[in-house]
Amino acid sequence: MQSKSPHFLLVIVAVCLLLLTACGESATPAAKPATSPTVGSEEARRLPGTAITTPQSTPALPPTGTPLPPAHVVILDPGHGADDWGTFHSDSQGQPDILEKNIVLKIAQKIQAQLDPTAFKVILTRTADASPNFPPQDFNGDGKIDQVDDLQARINIANENKGELFLSLHINSSELGNDVGGLETWYAGDRPFAADNKRFAELIQQNNLDSLAAAGYKAQNRRVDDDANLDSSGEDIFVLGPDVGEHRGATNMPGVLTELLFLTNDHEAELLNDEKVQDKLAGGMAEAIKEYFAGS
Repeated sequence: MQSKSPHFLLVIVAVCLLLLTACGESATPAAKPATSPTVGSEEARRLPGTAITTPQSTPALPPTGTPLPPAHVVILDPGHGADDWGTFHSDSQGQPDILEKNIVLKIAQKIQAQLDPTAFKVILTRTADASPNFPPQDFNGDGKIDQVDDLQARINIANENKGELFLSLHINSSELGNDVGGLETWYAGDRPFAADNKRFAELIQQNNLDSLAAAGYKAQNRRVDDDANLDSSGEDIFVLGPDVGEHRGATNMPGVLTELLFLTNDHEAELLNDEKVQDKLAGGMAEAIKEYFAGS
């Protein structure tokens, strides 16, 4: 057999090496081609050679909360004032020692203090021992300034302040002295909002009864009634009634007048003069006001 030349053997070896190299490259997974970072990605935003950091979240603004509804405007009318005492209690010597005008003002101020000012804007028709008609004016044009003008001033204050509810505070009296006591609340049944008047009257009466019971006194529930039944005249209570007669404008809102016990009853006068009982009554009427608006 003829022998192969050295050059021929070198060619064979080279071919084998080329084949082995090709096989090795085909067994190695192809390298993933480099891709440009996506525009807007973290890689695109950072500088070359810097580490990727977790972006800081934007601080959350404190919650503003739901806006509070506007405060309800409540008018409290402490009856009488100045030279008009209202009724009174007399001591053993027959001298006046407890005056209606003073007690109802204190209770009105206590009601105001027990109503949250963010929910209720409370306006008093008088804040001192004075008439609401100041400077004095002849509202009804009859040529004189008298009690009718004082009452009209209370109505005007309620309307000018856009009141939503009106509560007039009074104390009762009787010639029968200790034989008569208890609570009454009156409303006008001849107004467009008569149903609201009656509902508020019932709330005030019940809460007054409950407040006195909590103070240890079971007061007589005399009545909740239409003010047309107050006496034989059939006329409304001035601050509650419609715009007739001597009125120069009636209240534009539901309202009632409540009679808080009898100053001519010695025991009830003593209760009314007690700060703790006043606080109880004020708390009960404040609750009645809240219940009225909750029911509306």
